[in-house]
Amino acid sequence: MALVDDRGQVFGRFNPVDAFVFVLVVVMIPIAYGAYALFRTPHAKLTSVDPKHFTVGPNLRLRVNGTNLRPFMRVSLNTVQGRTFMIRSTETADVDLPDLEPGSYDVVLYDYAQEVDRLSKALTMLPRVAPSSIMVSVHGALVGLKQGQADALRAGATFVQNNHVLGKVLAAGAPHAGEVQLTTGKAPIAVGLPGLYDVPAVLEIECALEDTSDRSLRCTFPGPAQPGVVAGAILSLPTAVGAVSFQVTDVHPPGGPRFVRVRVRTSMAPEIGRQVRIGDADSDIPDYSGAWIGHVESVTGTDAVLRVPAQQLASGWTYHGQWLKVGGAIRFETSTAVIAGTIADMMPIDNR
Repeated sequence: MALVDDRGQVFGRFNPVDAFVFVLVVVMIPIAYGAYALFRTPHAKLTSVDPKHFTVGPNLRLRVNGTNLRPFMRVSLNTVQGRTFMIRSTETADVDLPDLEPGSYDVVLYDYAQEVDRLSKALTMLPRVAPSSIMVSVHGALVGLKQGQADALRAGATFVQNNHVLGKVLAAGAPHAGEVQLTTGKAPIAVGLPGLYDVPAVLEIECALEDTSDRSLRCTFPGPAQPGVVAGAILSLPTAVGAVSFQVTDVHPPGGPRFVRVRVRTSMAPEIGRQVRIGDADSDIPDYSGAWIGHVESVTGTDAVLRVPAQQLASGWTYHGQWLKVGGAIRFETSTAVIAGTIADMMPIDNR
């Protein structure tokens, strides 16, 4: 039998053109599929979000986890688009959340305008609980006062806003010339404020507890203008003689402290030790009944016995951010000297 007959057919069935087309199709299909598999954009997918619950509030950030994540994608919560999509890798990205109402939200992943994946009810926004209020004791100074204000803000003066007493002055020291601290390069300088006075003081104030994005609590004071965080801040206080400013240095629980007697082995030179006197205080906060102020009880050579206000926590006693433990370090500053050394012995005592 002839391979190609007189009609041009191969084996009597196919002509050469048909055979070429057949071979071409058989060869090109796997080549085309391989090229598609090699060069196609992999499908992106969401696997989880962290955290799964937030309390309604500002500046919240959600982490989305998945596979084949890419730049220029975006995430929405139901139909509300996230503010950012900051990719960290092909498996994680951070999304700054918009302002959301309490409820459950689908987390939706988009590639440009096309939805590519969705996690149903993956994020829950919890309602903010009405803030509870607590009383705290704060040390610091009333700053930038006029003479009349300095005279009026003595122990017993109150801070009233909308007929609600927000706090009072527990104790106030002697006014001294007001000044501001300026920084020039690395060296701070003090510049006097003519006609203005600073008054060391201890206040008892009411503050509202607020939760933050890192799930901790902070204490905010309402003030006449705007709320202020009670921690190393300058608070604005409403008074009968106008709004005044208070520079916070320490914050303590309400009520008087417990005291701990601490024997310290120091490395003070004898001439420095002779500058330390019995009764020296660890701050210039005015003393009063129940004050959070430590004192020097005795000095023998390079050893000193201190009576310091402390707070007992689950892990032990703390004083000015220092853990009080035998063998641990302690630093105690008076107006004339610094007592620094190792705690040789310590014992809680009563408040008298």
